[in-house]
Amino acid sequence: MRFKLPDKVMYVIKTIKGQGFDCYLAGGTIRDLILGDEPKDWDLATNIHRKELSKLFQNQLSIKSDYHVSKLIFDDTELQIAEFRNEGGYKDGRHPDFIETGVTLEEDAKRRDFTVNAIYYDPIKSKIFDHVDGMIDIKKKQIRTIGEPSTRFSEDHLRILRAIRLAGKLNFKIEKKTFSGIVSTSSLTKKIAGERITSEISSMLLSKNTFHTIELLAKSKILHLLFSRDLSLPEFNEKILKDFKHTKKIFQSIFTTSLPVLWAIFLRSLYTNHNDRKGSSKISPDSEQICDEISNLLKLRLKFNNTKKNHILAIFQNQDAITNSNRKESKIWKRTLRKPFFKESLEFYGIMRTSNRKDLEIFDFWQEKLANTTPSEFNPKKLIKGNDLIKLGFKEGPELHKILNVIEEEQLENKIKNKEDAIEFIVRKFKKSIN
Repeated sequence: MRFKLPDKVMYVIKTIKGQGFDCYLAGGTIRDLILGDEPKDWDLATNIHRKELSKLFQNQLSIKSDYHVSKLIFDDTELQIAEFRNEGGYKDGRHPDFIETGVTLEEDAKRRDFTVNAIYYDPIKSKIFDHVDGMIDIKKKQIRTIGEPSTRFSEDHLRILRAIRLAGKLNFKIEKKTFSGIVSTSSLTKKIAGERITSEISSMLLSKNTFHTIELLAKSKILHLLFSRDLSLPEFNEKILKDFKHTKKIFQSIFTTSLPVLWAIFLRSLYTNHNDRKGSSKISPDSEQICDEISNLLKLRLKFNNTKKNHILAIFQNQDAITNSNRKESKIWKRTLRKPFFKESLEFYGIMRTSNRKDLEIFDFWQEKLANTTPSEFNPKKLIKGNDLIKLGFKEGPELHKILNVIEEEQLENKIKNKEDAIEFIVRKFKKSIN
């Protein structure tokens, strides 16, 4: 088996091997190459010590000392170079208590999580090294742990989500014993840090097989374990799991790469399946309780910062304006266009609700306005400020704000186009209020 590698990757491997050490492509890199995919990362495994490695690449090396992993950067090519190691302990359910270097390639393979991630490749000899039958599992298109599943998941709880995320990414099934291990240890996912849960689910949502991963989360009851504490979801049962499948068409039709839109669809699908009446056309949480639940989930459990949290909430909050805004009055629809994250809100609307003629007409209206209205048209530069009104003789107070709003409406209706027109309009319309 032979793979064509970038020259810079081959240079690093040849340089390390030239010093008498072993060096292999490893992990997801060789797995993706075997599957015919372009690797996103270049992972190398070697028995060279970090000190020796730093001498070979003095100006390009960045050491991650905690895990005996070095980062090597050549222009736009980044390589992760890990020493052969063994590890164990995992008292905190995430990080190993000890790391032992100076081990064999086989020992390094057996400390990894899944068989498909424990294949090595020597590009000089064009030879595969597989101590855990990872090649067999690739042919079977299945994810299988190395060793006893429940033990490996108990060591590092994040492996539970990684198994599901990897199955979705590769469109693989999860081997029966491994899935049983996921189910038996699923409660451990409640101990995973919110940031890590967010990262893993975000990767699942960006996968080409999003529904596959969500279905696995549901079947393993992890979906319920992760979200029922914060969201008003009933206890999962077979009927709910069956009903959940109607979201499959939605996820299979998604072509967006916008993570906030994907999160909005994912969160909304939980309520669509479990809380809505059959045939309901509602697509966004329409009560303060639900919005508060989602807000708290995003901030307190999943550790979204305020900017990212508000981005997702705005997508929900804008749905009413998209549906019910007066589309005949320019001043109304133009103000709607400038709502925060309106473009993604409309994208969400288009994915979730264009199954009937009325919804499609609404969607087409906003699409046309969004495409053919410039920012200066729906958010024009202010012609008049409060100080200008005071100079004209108006008193400070709430009326100033009212007048400024009226002027903006006239601008949005294209009835006022410059400051002179604005002053003339004010004097004529509000002359009784001038001192």
